[in-house]
Amino acid sequence: MAITYPVDVENTLWAVWDSQLSAIIVRNKRWPRADGAEIANQDPRYIWLEQIENAQPEYDPRLYYLETIEQPDPQNNTLTVSYNAVARDAEERKQAAINEEAVRLGDLIDLAKEAVQTRLVVTAIIKHAKDGETLPPKVVQLVDSYSAKGVKIWKNRDRLEALLAQIDAGQDPDLDAGWEQ
Repeated sequence: MAITYPVDVENTLWAVWDSQLSAIIVRNKRWPRADGAEIANQDPRYIWLEQIENAQPEYDPRLYYLETIEQPDPQNNTLTVSYNAVARDAEERKQAAINEEAVRLGDLIDLAKEAVQTRLVVTAIIKHAKDGETLPPKVVQLVDSYSAKGVKIWKNRDRLEALLAQIDAGQDPDLDAGWEQ
């Protein structure tokens, strides 16, 4: 496919192929003539390739990385750019799952406040148990709230374990689904 003139200067990008080096030496350039006409006295060593970019696939960057594939075709004056989502290795995927659990934990609790709440709950339980007293309503409410958050944290730990098992089995987990909030 030869270049058709005038070139659409505003809506195309070009690469330059060096035929002696068999390599692209310039990318993402506008056509050098504002009128889109043929380049006068062009050195035949340099071949202009219209860049054709395929759509990027949808992918989870925590589990995949994007690979760019360039296919120069000097005979047809094109440089086709394609993308491929490549799975990260199992250890990186596991770390992504662990990081997601940490994010979800941060959504459930504030660690500084949690330390104070833990001290209050433990102290109230010890004091009232030691003195043989029934927990007052405000302590029961605090213990219930603390326990409810703890159950969510345990369920999220179970979710993490399920994700890690999926990764070990070579499956593609959904890191966003199944978490307690």
